[in-house]
This record gives sequence, C-alpha cells and structure tokens, in this order.
Amino acid sequence: MLLNISTITISFLILALKCSASFHVYLEPQETKCFYKDLSKESFLQAKYKVEMFDNENNQFVTSTLQNNDVNLYFTVEEVFDNNHRVASQKGSNSGDFTFTALDSGSHKICFSPEMNGYKLETKTKITVDFEIGDSKLILNKIENDESNLNSKVKKLQSKLVNLKKEYELFRSRESDFRDLSEYVNNNVVRLTFVQLIVLAVTCYWQLTDLSKFFVKQKVV
Repeated sequence: MLLNISTITISFLILALKCSASFHVYLEPQETKCFYKDLSKESFLQAKYKVEMFDNENNQFVTSTLQNNDVNLYFTVEEVFDNNHRVASQKGSNSGDFTFTALDSGSHKICFSPEMNGYKLETKTKITVDFEIGDSKLILNKIENDESNLNSKVKKLQSKLVNLKKEYELFRSRESDFRDLSEYVNNNVVRLTFVQLIVLAVTCYWQLTDLSKFFVKQKVV
C-alpha cells in the first residue's frame, strides 16, 4: 500500500513539473500572435511548430509552398513582471522547435510572427504549436537519455558494419582459396591430358613399329 502511494506521488510530481499543450492558430497578413505563460525560475519551455501558408487557388492551408528557405518564424520572449523586458529572440525555419529557459519566476509573454526575407508575410498563415513546459533538469536529462540511446544505436550499427566487413573479407578469402584450388585442378587436368596424349602417341608408334617388323619377318611385305 505504501509503495502504491509513493508511486502515485512520484507520478503526480512528474506531471506537475512537466506539461504540454498542442494547438494551432490562424494569423492574418502581417499579424503577430502572443501568449502569456507563468514560468518558474529555471523552468524549461520548448515549442515545436509548423507554419502553413494559405493557398488561394486551392482555398486551403498547405506546406508545399514552403520549400523556400526564406520563410521563417520569429520568436520573442518578454518578462511581463519586469516591464516587458525582452530576454530571448530567435528566428527559425518554417518548421522546427524553439527552446527557452526562464531566468526568473513570473509571467512571460511569448510572441511569434511568420516572416519572409525579413518582412512579415502578406498572406494568411496557420501555425501549429506544441508547447512543453517542465523542469529544465528533467527535460535536459531526457534529452541526454535520448542522445545516449541514439549513440547506442549508432554504436550497434557500427558493430554490425564491422561484422559485415569481416564476413565480406572472409567470403573474399574463401573465394580466393576456391579460385586458387580451381586453377590448380585445371592445371593438373591439362598436364595429365598432355601426358596421356604423349603416352598414347608412344604406344601407337611402338605398336606400328612392332607390327611392321612382324610383317617383314613373315615376309608379308
């Protein structure tokens, strides 16, 4: 019973330290969208996003027109409790993630606006955002664990490549031995055939010579 209570308590603390919210917003041309979030000191905020532009021909938001690298999403973070002091600004591509660690506790104003070539977009946009807020140490540990797992997978792949290389070298070695053996057998067969032809020729000559002497002796010829 005590174990179950401890497990529930730990789970609740983890949920309290980490929360996420996924949503999408629609922006008019040249519009900037802002959100307010209460962040505690050293809390970690990560926003994964994707920008879609409105296609007038198809009357829908699409990403196919965002192949141009000039389309960016500009993020800013301001501390509301400190006279809107700007503490972070970052420009990203049309999809990716934005990370921020709060320096002090209080309300933060998070704004983003889509841009192209340094100017705000002149078309409607749809932005899908997934906010994740939690303790920086926990999230950084998670990132380190993910990196560790990735490194482990890379090492396994490297090990498999080394084994494949060894198997390939063994196969080449066996193929070389088989080729040498085949050439050796073929050479022996050729030599044996040559010797047999010589023996056959000598035998025929000896038989013809002996037969000729027999006919002379019998005065047949």
